[in-house]
Amino acid sequence: MTRMYSQRDEERVIVDWFEKRGQKTGRYLDIGAYNSKVFSNTRRLFEMGWQGVLVEPGPAQVLELAEAYRGEDRVTIVNCALAEATKFQELGICGDALSSLSKEHQAVWEKGGTTFDPVQVFTVAITPFLEKFGSNFDFVDIDIEGANWNLVRTMNFGIISASLLCVEYENHRTEIATHCSQWDFKIIHDTGENIIMGRD
Repeated sequence: MTRMYSQRDEERVIVDWFEKRGQKTGRYLDIGAYNSKVFSNTRRLFEMGWQGVLVEPGPAQVLELAEAYRGEDRVTIVNCALAEATKFQELGICGDALSSLSKEHQAVWEKGGTTFDPVQVFTVAITPFLEKFGSNFDFVDIDIEGANWNLVRTMNFGIISASLLCVEYENHRTEIATHCSQWDFKIIHDTGENIIMGRD
């Protein structure tokens, strides 16, 4: 049986979406990439021959990505955080997938024993990011612990060519879905953590 890299069944839905459209290769944007294989919604696309841009602010996480994709010209790794504004912000980092710009998010996990260490990172707004790396993405994955809606509400999917989005929604499922519906995205799958939205 083929290994699935995603946390739930996101990978199956994503691959099926593009296979049904006869699209064998493309370009993805993974915001909050975390790890090359663990909880990855884009690794399978890479193995299928796709190109990708991986955005990750965590120092340990970006090192793993850099080592995993060393010498691979189909992957660009960007060591920053995407956020509402271009500036320096404090990121609470930890050894797993929970690093976050959100103090509220950190507080929830601290109750369970997770420790966050503060580091200053450079956050970049979506417009200058797209000016640098392009907007011709077929798939966009957004998983930035506790800050997904803050970013999504600044994104204009009229200028991003993606036909499929996967977004961790936390307490903002309705807001995210409504925002993306402006550009004809409709929810096609809900894992209980992520919504996957597609448009024709």
